[in-house]
Amino acid sequence: MYQIRKTEIVRRLVEALDLEPGLLALIMSLVPTLQLTLDVDDLLSDVLWVDKGLNLSGAGGTPLVAFTVPADERWTLLAWIFDAVVVSSSVWLFTPGGAAAVRLYVGTAADYQNSKSIPLEPGWTIRRYTTGDVGDAAVGSSILYRRRKIY
Repeated sequence: MYQIRKTEIVRRLVEALDLEPGLLALIMSLVPTLQLTLDVDDLLSDVLWVDKGLNLSGAGGTPLVAFTVPADERWTLLAWIFDAVVVSSSVWLFTPGGAAAVRLYVGTAADYQNSKSIPLEPGWTIRRYTTGDVGDAAVGSSILYRRRKIY
C-alpha cells in the first residue's frame, strides 16, 4: 500500500470530483499496479477547422465578429490563418462582456500561427477590425480549435 503525502492534490481532487468520504478512502487506496489512464476530455471533444470570409471594407476601426463560442461549448484555439489586407487591421479575442482581452494579430501581411493553446469560454468572440478600404471586401479568416461540449 502507498501513502499519499501531497494532501493538496487530494483536496483538489475531492473538490473537483465532489467525492464523498467513504468513496475517497476507496479511491485513494492505491494498489501497486500500473494504472493506464486516458484524457476523457480529449475523447469527448472534436478538432474543427472553420473558414470565414469577412467584408472589412466598411468604416475603418469597427470590430466585426468572425467567430463566437456558443453557450454550450468551450474552445481551445489551436491555430489560425488571417489573410492579408490592403490597410492595417487587427484581430482580437473579446470577453462575453465585450472587453478586448487578447490581440492575436495586427498588420497588413497574412498571419499564420499554430502550436497555440488559448482557452475560450462560452460567449467569447474573435473579432477582426474593418479597414475602410474596398480592396478588403473579401478577406479570409480561418481557425483550428478543439470543441468541448458543456454537459
